Amino acid sequence: MRPRLGASAAAWSSTLGIVSIDDLLRVAAEHSWLVLAYFVAPPLLTFGTGRIHGTRREGARNPYAAMYCVLIYLVSVPGALAAALTGYGLFFLRADLRNVPILIYFLPIASMLATWALMRSQVDLDDVPGFGRLSGLLLLISLCFAVAFVLNRLFFGVLFFGSFWGLLVVAALAFALFRAGLRRLAG
Repeated sequence: MRPRLGASAAAWSSTLGIVSIDDLLRVAAEHSWLVLAYFVAPPLLTFGTGRIHGTRREGARNPYAAMYCVLIYLVSVPGALAAALTGYGLFFLRADLRNVPILIYFLPIASMLATWALMRSQVDLDDVPGFGRLSGLLLLISLCFAVAFVLNRLFFGVLFFGSFWGLLVVAALAFALFRAGLRRLAG
């Protein structure tokens, strides 16, 4: 039994025919010009914002810091999801990445990296509101993906073939990495 959506969400979903992630990806691929515009705009706006304020110190002040905050979130969240989708397809499903839509799988990642690189040249990223928490979230997502990948590929023969101390070292490293990611996420 599917959970019941709110009236507006159900109407929006039925209008576009979106009921799964595959359907969402299909609709995005059908409207590729919107996807292209969405992911080309943030690097261009970042470049333009940097030209307007001039110095790095001036870029840390409002309204430029707020603009950078919005831009970095606009590209980072979809970029992280696209990276997870690409990694999932490549490492878990062993999908052929030559047959996937470039605008859906690779453009968000390229837009995120380009925006970050442009922004880093124009302002100190520590001065962008929320960047510390965002980088912590991205680190945590990356670590969870890495642990899921290792667990997917790992032969659980530690009880019979590996040493207990080796297991403890791996667990301590994973705990330390997760703790560091949570600490950055919490601020």
